Parts: sequence; C-alpha cells; structure tokens
Amino acid sequence: MDATREITKDKNIFIFNKLVRDKIPEMMQGLGAELVTKDLSVDEYLEQLNHKLIEETQEVIQADSREELIEELADAFEVLYCLAKANNVTLTEIEIVRINKVQAKGSFEQARFIDKILIEDDFKFIDYYRSKPNEYPEIK
Repeated sequence: MDATREITKDKNIFIFNKLVRDKIPEMMQGLGAELVTKDLSVDEYLEQLNHKLIEETQEVIQADSREELIEELADAFEVLYCLAKANNVTLTEIEIVRINKVQAKGSFEQARFIDKILIEDDFKFIDYYRSKPNEYPEIK
C-alpha cells in the first residue's frame, strides 16, 4: 500500500487535477474536504486555462436546458476573460477585432455551411487547403 493511502486509510482519495474558480477550495474545505493544491507558474496557468476552455466548451455543447446553457456560457466567458487578462489583452481590443471581422467577413448568424468546394489548380487558397489535410481532406 502506498504511503499516502496508509496515512489516509479512512479517507477516499480522488485525483482532481484541474483549475477551479478562486473560491472553490475554501467552499470544499468548508464542507470538510482536505485538499492538496499547488500554485501554478504563469506557463502552467495558461496551459490550465486552455484545458479549462476545452472543458467549458464541451459543457456548453452538452447543455440540456436554457438555464444550463447560460451557466456554461458564463463559465466559458470567464475562462476567456482570464485568458485575455493573462495575455495582457483587453476586452476592448477583442471587441474591436470582433467588429472588424463582422464588417469584413460577416458573422455566423445566417447559418451558412459549406459542405465542399470545387476549385481550379490556380485558386488562391489551394495550397492552404492542401497544407491542412485533416481539416480539408481532398477528394481525388
């Protein structure tokens, strides 16, 4: 039996291994949980924010009700806010770029979907599409 398990034989141990909101550790301790925590370096923090964004995005996709969707979107937004702040990016900068992209390329509101493209060899972006075969598989 490993040493940790011997010391805590009367406790159930779960690997948690994820970034949580700032007040969650105190809330869990208030309920009687003992926690093993660590302070993250900047690089570890950014890596964990990226993992959290994937987690929250999956939860947005899996939301079963409007209320749950709102909760999960709020969580995803919070992760995005933290990612922006950690990278010294302001919400104003993001909004300017978002608006410029909407003006130049449009939004996603019209629900347009491209299934396939048929292009000639001299099409401007053919090399780009061929450089990403997992994203744009070419049918021969």
